[in-house]
Amino acid sequence: KDALELLPGIGSVDVSRFGADEFGGYSWLITFTSFYGAGTCGAGVYKSGCLTVHSSLTGTNAAADITTVKEGIAPEFTSLAGTVPSISRGSGIQTITSTATGGTFTVDFEASGAPVSVAYDVTSKDMKHWLERLSTIGRVDVTKTTPTTGTSVWEVKFLTNIGDVKLLDVNGAGVSGGTVVAAEKTRGVVPKESLFLRSDVSEGSAYHVRVGVETSVGAGA
Repeated sequence: KDALELLPGIGSVDVSRFGADEFGGYSWLITFTSFYGAGTCGAGVYKSGCLTVHSSLTGTNAAADITTVKEGIAPEFTSLAGTVPSISRGSGIQTITSTATGGTFTVDFEASGAPVSVAYDVTSKDMKHWLERLSTIGRVDVTKTTPTTGTSVWEVKFLTNIGDVKLLDVNGAGVSGGTVVAAEKTRGVVPKESLFLRSDVSEGSAYHVRVGVETSVGAGA
């Protein structure tokens, strides 16, 4: 259950395990509790809410498969009362600028207790890797530019640490030939809660509400 609910767009599920059977195998019954309707999957994909299975099991005749026990039925949305889009972005963006010609520097965030050490010319991919190793940081996007010769700028976008986050703690004592500093480019904001009231609905009538959410890791409804 925990692993499935980490997948983007799957929402919440209930999971029950059955077995072992006479062959020593187990079955998991997965009920989608927030992903309604029959799955619409591409060619070659099991029609089971678009779940796919990739097995690396070991043992004699070991295998894994997915079957659909019961198709979901989507609520009726043919009579659309209206659509209200709400867009909210609150990611903070910070930069790390280096004019160093050698050595390493450390980066920490909110006193994690285990700062990471990176090379003065680290790639954006490696900078992302090391930042996400910090226990106080979730996911980030990192891009690197060289606006002038000898200057490197890493732009760090916080994807899961929302709001006005603290500045990255950069220590350039280990570099040579220049300095390393962190700065805030865009202050993060906490998305506002929104309440939408409609006046064109009738008392006593049944209505369905569908909410779609799109984030950096996928979309769901």
